[in-house]
Amino acid sequence: LDHYVLMYDDCSGLTDGTSCSHHGMMDHVCYSGHCVSPYCAPATAPVDGVVQVGEGALDPNYEGHYYDFSSGSVKPSGLVPGKTYTFNRTEDSTHPFAIKGCPNLRANAANVGPTGESFTYTIPTIPNDHHVEAKFVDYVCPSHPEMRHSLIPVLDHYVLMYDGFPRTIVAGLKSPTNSSLLYEISRRPSSTSDIHIRPAGGGSEQKLLSSNPEVSFEVFREYECSPGQTVQLPSTYSFVDNGNNRNGDIVIGSDVDDLLCASLPDIVDEGDPPIFGKMDDGSMWVFDPRLILESNTVESPLQDGGGAVSLETADKTKCSNVPRTFLNEDNCTLSTQASACNVGISVDATFELNDDNIKQINTLTGRYVYALEGLVVTDAYGNETNHFCTPNFRSRWLKGADQACVDPTPIDNATRTTVTAFLEGNERDTNPFMRDVIFPGDGSLPCDLNSPLGTKIQVGNDCWTHVHSDHLSVYDMTYWSLPDTHPGNMHAEMRGAENPIKKWMDSSDSARLVFPSSHPLTGTTNPMTDMPFELDHPILRWEVHHSKFDYVGRFGDSTDFKDLPTGLRTAEVAENYGATFNAGSSNVLVCGSPGEIANNASLGSLFDVTASAMRDTTSSSDLARQRENVWTTIAVESKDQLRQRMAWALSQILVIVKDGIPSQDRNTEMFLQYYDIMVRNAFGNYFDILKEISYSPLMAMHLTYLRSTSTAYEWQANRIVAFADENYAREVMQLFTIGLIRLNMDGSPVRDPVTDMPVATYTNDHITSFAKAWTGFDLQLQRGNTEDYLTDGNKIDPMRIVPEWRDRFPKTDLNDGYVGDGYPRCSDIPTGMFLNEGATYRLIGGSNLPELVEDPIEFATDTTIKKFVLPSTSQLKEALCVAELGGCKYPNKVVLAKSLNCTDGTLSGTGNECDVDTVRTVQVDEGLFYEYVPPACVQQAFYPNPVKLSGKRKPPEVEDWLGNTCADPRLPVAGEACCNTLSGSLVFRANAYDGERMTFVKAQERCESLGPDWNNCQKYEDETMTFDPEGDDIYKTYYHWGWDGDVASDTCEIHAKIDAEGNVAMVYITGGNTVEYVQLDSRSNFPAYWEGGEFPSPENNCGGGLDGLCRAQSALAAGGAAACECGVTVDDSQAFNTMPPSADAIMSRLKIGAMIPASYGAGVYSSRDVNDFVVHEKNGFNKDTIFEINDTKKSRTLYFMNVESTVHIDSYSFRNPPHFMSLVPSETNLRDAQHETDAVLASYFYQDTTAPFVSIRLIQRFGISNPSPRYIEAVATAFSTGFYDSDGVRFGKRVYGDLEATAAAILLDREARDVLLDNDPSFGSLREPLVKIIGLMRSMEYDAEPNEPLVEFDKMESRIGEMAHEHHSVFSFFLPEYEPDGRIASAALSAPESQLMDMPKIVELQNGLYSLIKNGLKRNNFEGYNYGFAPSDSKLGELTFDPTTTDGSIVIDKLSTLLTAGRLSAENRAIIYDAYKEKYFEEGDADEALKLAMQLVVSSPEFHSTQTPTLKGAPRTKVDAMEGRSAVTYKAIVYIMLTGGADSYSFLVPLSCSEALNNATATLVNGATAREQYVAIRQGVALAPEKLLPIDGGNDVYSGHPQPCETFGIHENFPIMRDLYTGFGGAEAPSGLWFANTGVLTKPVTKENYREVSAVTQLFAHNTQQDCTRRVDHFQLERGTGVLGRMADALHGTKYITSGISIRDSTVTLAGTPGYSPQYRIVGTNAGSTQFNPDPTDASMQDKIFDLNNATTADSGFFAETWAAKSIDAINLNEQMSELLKSSSDSNQLTAPFDCGDLCNKLKVIAQFIKSAGNPRKVHREMFYATTGGWDMHSMVETGLISRLSHVNEAISQFVTELKAQGKYDQVVIIETSDFARTLDPNGNAGVDHGWGGNYFMIGGDVKGGQIVNRYPNDILNPDGSRGPSNVGRGRMIPSMAWDSVWHALAQWMGVEEAEMDKVLPNKDAFPADSFLDATDLFHGNVRRERKALRK
Repeated sequence: LDHYVLMYDDCSGLTDGTSCSHHGMMDHVCYSGHCVSPYCAPATAPVDGVVQVGEGALDPNYEGHYYDFSSGSVKPSGLVPGKTYTFNRTEDSTHPFAIKGCPNLRANAANVGPTGESFTYTIPTIPNDHHVEAKFVDYVCPSHPEMRHSLIPVLDHYVLMYDGFPRTIVAGLKSPTNSSLLYEISRRPSSTSDIHIRPAGGGSEQKLLSSNPEVSFEVFREYECSPGQTVQLPSTYSFVDNGNNRNGDIVIGSDVDDLLCASLPDIVDEGDPPIFGKMDDGSMWVFDPRLILESNTVESPLQDGGGAVSLETADKTKCSNVPRTFLNEDNCTLSTQASACNVGISVDATFELNDDNIKQINTLTGRYVYALEGLVVTDAYGNETNHFCTPNFRSRWLKGADQACVDPTPIDNATRTTVTAFLEGNERDTNPFMRDVIFPGDGSLPCDLNSPLGTKIQVGNDCWTHVHSDHLSVYDMTYWSLPDTHPGNMHAEMRGAENPIKKWMDSSDSARLVFPSSHPLTGTTNPMTDMPFELDHPILRWEVHHSKFDYVGRFGDSTDFKDLPTGLRTAEVAENYGATFNAGSSNVLVCGSPGEIANNASLGSLFDVTASAMRDTTSSSDLARQRENVWTTIAVESKDQLRQRMAWALSQILVIVKDGIPSQDRNTEMFLQYYDIMVRNAFGNYFDILKEISYSPLMAMHLTYLRSTSTAYEWQANRIVAFADENYAREVMQLFTIGLIRLNMDGSPVRDPVTDMPVATYTNDHITSFAKAWTGFDLQLQRGNTEDYLTDGNKIDPMRIVPEWRDRFPKTDLNDGYVGDGYPRCSDIPTGMFLNEGATYRLIGGSNLPELVEDPIEFATDTTIKKFVLPSTSQLKEALCVAELGGCKYPNKVVLAKSLNCTDGTLSGTGNECDVDTVRTVQVDEGLFYEYVPPACVQQAFYPNPVKLSGKRKPPEVEDWLGNTCADPRLPVAGEACCNTLSGSLVFRANAYDGERMTFVKAQERCESLGPDWNNCQKYEDETMTFDPEGDDIYKTYYHWGWDGDVASDTCEIHAKIDAEGNVAMVYITGGNTVEYVQLDSRSNFPAYWEGGEFPSPENNCGGGLDGLCRAQSALAAGGAAACECGVTVDDSQAFNTMPPSADAIMSRLKIGAMIPASYGAGVYSSRDVNDFVVHEKNGFNKDTIFEINDTKKSRTLYFMNVESTVHIDSYSFRNPPHFMSLVPSETNLRDAQHETDAVLASYFYQDTTAPFVSIRLIQRFGISNPSPRYIEAVATAFSTGFYDSDGVRFGKRVYGDLEATAAAILLDREARDVLLDNDPSFGSLREPLVKIIGLMRSMEYDAEPNEPLVEFDKMESRIGEMAHEHHSVFSFFLPEYEPDGRIASAALSAPESQLMDMPKIVELQNGLYSLIKNGLKRNNFEGYNYGFAPSDSKLGELTFDPTTTDGSIVIDKLSTLLTAGRLSAENRAIIYDAYKEKYFEEGDADEALKLAMQLVVSSPEFHSTQTPTLKGAPRTKVDAMEGRSAVTYKAIVYIMLTGGADSYSFLVPLSCSEALNNATATLVNGATAREQYVAIRQGVALAPEKLLPIDGGNDVYSGHPQPCETFGIHENFPIMRDLYTGFGGAEAPSGLWFANTGVLTKPVTKENYREVSAVTQLFAHNTQQDCTRRVDHFQLERGTGVLGRMADALHGTKYITSGISIRDSTVTLAGTPGYSPQYRIVGTNAGSTQFNPDPTDASMQDKIFDLNNATTADSGFFAETWAAKSIDAINLNEQMSELLKSSSDSNQLTAPFDCGDLCNKLKVIAQFIKSAGNPRKVHREMFYATTGGWDMHSMVETGLISRLSHVNEAISQFVTELKAQGKYDQVVIIETSDFARTLDPNGNAGVDHGWGGNYFMIGGDVKGGQIVNRYPNDILNPDGSRGPSNVGRGRMIPSMAWDSVWHALAQWMGVEEAEMDKVLPNKDAFPADSFLDATDLFHGNVRRERKALRK
């Protein structure tokens, strides 16, 4: 800062530990009067006696002995190297420490005499109270990590160290500054570079020598630190990596045959002593321990799971056994190898967050986890935490050590009563130290906000104190310990102090971090106060930064391993806390992974992997490029091109964006694993792809559903109201399966028969529901054999599902039904299904713990556990055994082919199959088990005769009662608990095996079997009831069936809670202690399908009460919104009383599925064919009747039960909803979560729209942008039927979703092959840039250079807009519906690839193609211009095509065939032929002539499109938009779009809002101000007042009312907007304003009709909402145009000279009517730095390129014309931009630095254009378009906004500064837009989802700043907490002002006449005339006077 630290070299009189400087090294400390390196000082205080020290220093001249001093002499210690030794204290020594490796304390023993047993040595001026090292040479082996790569002086030689061991010795070098210091090499040496050194640990650098030194092994052997091990190498070897290492690496071809091998370690790793090899020729080689990967494929997994390697490396290498998933489960094998390992079975592992466990976690993970202390409610600077009365704010209260409050705080009685009630009533919170209280947001409870913070209150016998809400919260603070994160770390390092984050653990061994009130700067003094300087450290710093740290829990909480943050869930922590159970080496199941093959060392080092940033030898950019190199090499060289093209097409549909994935720049394997999903399944089934990507860790990270949890879980675990993340739920439908509009099979939209509008495929309600199904996903534990750099979990294997995180409740599907419709009810599954046909068993190996459901881990370790052992005569055992050589081979999976008879094994001591309802695991052999997998089934939300369940909870040492719940008595979900009148308090068991589940009837039977008076126990009273102590340990108990209903208090009821919109939640009435998620305040609502749409609700007084059946519940009681609680009855009725007429009639009515009739046993059902279905009857036609339907359209067989289930509430009724997940806590399991996931995917997959949607997307990727309806239907039919016939060949497997059939239909249909269609101007497409490049390389026979086997490109995504693994958006590289301006847009066609055809990308593409043809694959530089695709100027390969003739006609024919599929027109063929002939005959160089011809072909429209143009024979008219005609006042609009949907309710926030203002429009009552509503709904992402910059609210010019708040707050990271809004505090006129709650509208709407807007605009989707915001023409009345383009048209018509410029992006915003005003241009941020074709092969080449792209006729191909027009325009524009933006031009001389990144770069270019607007360009009106991304914040919104808003803030600041400097600020308006705002209601990832109306800013010198235009919403919530009139759900606000209104005023300001306004705003008449803003509302200037002057 403004101080300096004085460092001391002389330490005389200074205390030990004072900072000092020695030889320029600033990090030394004083010790005993000397300045020494910090690692030389003793680690502990001096003590007398014996002390252990390090290994000492080896004397290489005396047989490995060590020496120590004794009374001035030394003698050999006779110690053995490699041990820890004890040095005796000498007589004249007080500090018995051996000082090691300290150059400035080491004795100079260079002149000591000959070696002997002892010698006399006088210590020079070094204090003799230190032990020193005596050696014959001044050389030591450094042990400090900083010296692993050092240069150490040895007489006149230097030992070069690598990894702590000598690598070579060099002599005759330039002497370093101080020969007694250790030195390190400061730069990476190469074969030719200089070598520079510096003192070890830092210091001044100096050059040592000019090249790599020769190796001197003779000298080296004399000075080895550790004896080198040298083996004799065989003579067979091969060189690898020749190009990189100049024959420096060899791979030996046979085993080393040397006796020394027996003494060498099995595994040699980096850091181990080196092993040398010697050849017969005397050459020496050092062994390079390369990475070894083992083959571990699905088909052939490692037979020990990698266990042997794990053992050999002492577990440094993790077990490689792959988790068992749907990908590999059919191929897992049983291993009996002794070394076999597995990754373990996940089980519950709960532990307390106390000091010991926190420290243990830190030790196991190397991280820094702390419980926080020192956070205060009010700090020394006046900053305060939120008040405990703040609505929806979580306050924390600490229980005092003393029972009575010594000094309780005086507060009013009402507040005391409220707080007391919360502290007393929170019995669910068992934390021994604290309670968290969330004050309700509905204002129903009194609480005085003036009560003091830190209040003490007496509650009963306890004293509670209000503390900071994060006091004693436990966080992972590792991020804050890194050097470049926390500022204090750098300060500490500079002054030699401890890291302020690490010190608590490392030095104090503490699990607590004390948040300081200030930071003292040690060693600095304030001369004014004579006190140490301190840095301010207010609690505000915690509020700002805490989101950067992972929250672990509260100190004292019990937490489960699965709930730890990802970085803490390591295998070591899992093992320590028993979170995984490893079955050991007996009968371990081993599984593999797709494509996990061994590496081949003989291929050399083509790729690198990273495990640690400190050890990286490859830059992150090179590592990031590796995944691209794999793709390009395969694309160029692979023979399976169709598979690769199909995979490439699929990857552009099923997109992941790398920027959303942590450590993406250093990991390769995880990206290849994802892409391989497409490669493997290219001709497989689309469902398999959907499932794999849905379980992909990369997809979950990219679309933010990783670790998303249910609302119920978030409330139970964290006491926050949060919703499931909606990101994936939206995109999997919109982009991957069904799109936005329902489609017929021919791709035409399905239309509403009433409105004729296209029907949407889904609504936002569907998204909200489906999002609940994407909860629970988490990464698998890390394993071996994979790349794992900083991955914090396994990113290779499919994710696991954590059942407890999963939403348990019903979810709606896309067919007005529920997910689970069509599945059988679990209650309909026959008893004993485990023996019936279709029963499934999976081998689980040597553990009896099931994998898909959970049993206590003790079941695998307790020898008393009663297992279910199959009797030897069991038919089931026989079915599970495949006879082999007199024994059994047990298959991995068995499905019973027929129903079996049960066997009673009671007499033999085995299981009785006849007396159990079901089984969990069965033992088939000694130490070998199968798990029974019940069929997928659903339960219903409501059912008759519910029975109460109770039970006990783990941990085993504490008897604690589980919550009570209800259960369907027909389901085997609980056990028996037997009592009689004589048993007293004892509960007895009668189970067949431990963990047995049974039905209620079976439980009764079991208890009755004990005797006549036995029955299920009536109650569980923890004071009196205990289990039989003889053998029944607590963990053997779980849920048990309650009493049979005779005692009223023990019955169970299920009520329905109904909100104002008819959504339902289940409420269980159990008599107390009910599980939390089915209590009245549950927020787990789900939609109900009410008969007639009528239901009891709070709005109709709950149907009038229905004679007491319903009662109203307040928002507080009902969990946030008022509701009705109603009793229900359930009716299962027969659906069809007579035979239905058809299968369609059955499918349209029936929703309850059925089991296959054979699963009920032989003869139970009789079958007959009826019409187009089969009917299966049981005892006649009744409710049990099953209908079997062969759904040929979807190639599946469906079974339905002839029953309908209805829930009745008096006269109201709704369909009984199904759900997969059990509501019994012990039965919430992985199996059901997986079934539900499959059902959700099937809901998407089997939608009628999926086939045409996917077909259209794939057709587009194969070259036809606008396929005909007939073609689409043909391909969609192949997708649906699963086959396609062509010329007698059938493709496909006849299964719905078959991609082989789909691909065949795409490629073999007549529309794909008929050449006549080439004449259709609308047929075909533009070609993708990357496909063009790969096509050129393949057809022109690319050949790699020797030793350059990879095809390497660099930065292709930024250069040409496209590269594998480099998608910038989930919408891929271009939008499938994109319409470029011109003929294609006018014809209402799409040309997706044209979105990449802007000037910079066209120039880069063409330059790269020319370079590839002329120079091969390399990077070129010509007169300062860089071009070419390669990463460097080293040639990697070249095109080798040889036409074998110089006949120009033949050459051009071959090029036309190979490069344009023969499309080259006669005119263009002649142009290229003439150029070839001229070049060949003039220069006589056929090669140069060929290169010129190739370059011209790749410049033609035939190469870039799939069409042949029809040329006019005339040059293309050059539109020169750079010329002006007359001078009028210049004006410009700068349109900035924040893409992704910015959370603008964090940009502008209500701050101070009085009730009077709030009620100004009588919107709300009850004192719920806009601020209170904002805080109530935003919860954890609400911005606290201290994070806001206050501004005045004022009056709204739009509504005429005052704003609802006196003051608003602008996000603290956007201060420029505060300054412009306030005029820099009054220093100048305000020039910034806000538009509140503005957005896309087609007409004024309300909550009741808003879906009409959605039907037109597809609300909440990124692409459609961006498009609508850019067009402001939602009905596309002016097709293909945008709002600024139409504005330019209108201005052009009134003689303004206009210009439109987009920075780096194609956009419809600037597109006008073709041929009317000048077309807009696209320029890059480096527009002037890339010159088109800077080194042409021919001087007239550019003229020839223009000729090839001449003007075309009106009926010429639209795509060819689009390329021709845009390419010529790009060349012209490139020349103009180069001139305009060159460094010498006036427009390039700017005031602002524009040095803040992407948006800065774009605004810089705009500033240059604005500066040149008058001269030379003479433009009157100009429109600019720029974007900046990264705003789609579905997670961690607070952290994300800090980064993104800071960037925008700096960019806007610099741009405004520049405009003012130019004098143009009054002439420019900056308007910001975004896709939409975000939900006010957060999701469970601390993020926000897609919203609607939002807040946007506008800036300009002429702007009437200081106002908020349009009233800020104050109707977010109703008084009862339900959503307000403008809130359509989760705080998605209906805009109260349309963008049309804003643009009306802007168009006026720009000079548009009112008569032209209908053209600018085509939908203007849909709004009232008074709903439009005028220019006078927003601007100071007199627009009308300016128009008049112009006309004059």
